[in-house]
Amino acid sequence: MEVILLLARRNRLFIVCLILITWWCSQRNQGWMFVVLAPAAAIYQIGKLGLFWKDGLQRKDRFAAFTVIAVSILSVAAFHTYHHKTARSAANRIVTDILTFRKNYGRYPADETELAVQNSPRKRPYRLIYKNFVGEPKLSYSGTFGLFRKWEYDFSTGAWNYESE
Repeated sequence: MEVILLLARRNRLFIVCLILITWWCSQRNQGWMFVVLAPAAAIYQIGKLGLFWKDGLQRKDRFAAFTVIAVSILSVAAFHTYHHKTARSAANRIVTDILTFRKNYGRYPADETELAVQNSPRKRPYRLIYKNFVGEPKLSYSGTFGLFRKWEYDFSTGAWNYESE
């Protein structure tokens, strides 16, 4: 614990920047930036560890900094796992509404307004989009980590398909 306090005392800017980057990368659709930033930070800390291996205090600082980066990476992964699960849950609710509509009316809804969902899927935070192309409905939502990735529901198989655009 004292090593982390020592690290925080010496590297306030590092800690503040890492917290801000972790917060920013934990937001929906921003995780892809962490793929760029985290390896660079980890390589930098490993390089510094190699340079200062013989100095015991510096070695402890580098281990502590690397631990802080690892915790940051794990927290971003946990946030994006949460975002993915909540996005899938919201999308599954809409799939259920669409299938119920089809059961009741014998056809798929023309658009999300006909579906009578309280909030339009476009207004939800996970970019849920429903379209009906001549009786072939498409429901998709964007991946929460990657920038150009999405999940699309296949109504004929009843499964979610991952698509990278």
